[in-house]
Amino acid sequence: THMTANVFRNGKIYQQEYSCGKPLYSVKEIGDCGEQTGTRQTFWPDSTIFTVTTYKYETLQNRLRELAYLNKGINIVLTDNRPEQEKGETYRPPLEITVDVRADAYIPDTYVEYEQQRIDLYKKIATIETEQDYYDMQAEFLDRFGDLPQSVSNLIDISLIKSMCRICEISELVQKENVITFSFTDFANPDAVVKLISEYDRCMKFVSGAKSSIIYKFSGDPIQNIKIILQKLSKSIQESQ
Repeated sequence: THMTANVFRNGKIYQQEYSCGKPLYSVKEIGDCGEQTGTRQTFWPDSTIFTVTTYKYETLQNRLRELAYLNKGINIVLTDNRPEQEKGETYRPPLEITVDVRADAYIPDTYVEYEQQRIDLYKKIATIETEQDYYDMQAEFLDRFGDLPQSVSNLIDISLIKSMCRICEISELVQKENVITFSFTDFANPDAVVKLISEYDRCMKFVSGAKSSIIYKFSGDPIQNIKIILQKLSKSIQESQ
């Protein structure tokens, strides 16, 4: 195992390298860094010690997300610069999600007055990936602007729905009257789908074709129905992995 540590401090860059936990030389100054501060750790795993030396992006992402939740105010950026053939997994392009439901979803200018502020908030809402992100976003709006109008609640809900669609491999979600169609990609999890349909019995059915889909006849609020369906489906998928 080899590791290089670089410390950016007082306008200078300091470095020390380690092999199997032992320093190869004393800390030395290797250059200038201006006003930059911080620490960079570069790590190469040793196959004679570690059984796995090819790391999955999703594993690191989930771990760092947990750390971010536990350390308020820290911004963690994870970037995978490896060529696709070195990542130890099959490349799949980002899934484009279409959500078409009958619900107002926007930020009224009577709620957030300034246009640039609304634009920034739209961008921030679009980054929601987890339920914790979802609750944090609701809390931020409530703290900064007061009670959320229904259109803002819907907007935040739809962003979470898109994130859950990615987990469930759903590329398109369309409402027509009291029927919602969930269209899957080629990567749908059949066991989780069968489990979901068996739970909903007569009001849900599976349709195969160019795009396999679930057709669900619902009553009540479409967004809340969609969230419940996706929560159950995503939970089944995660349990089966």
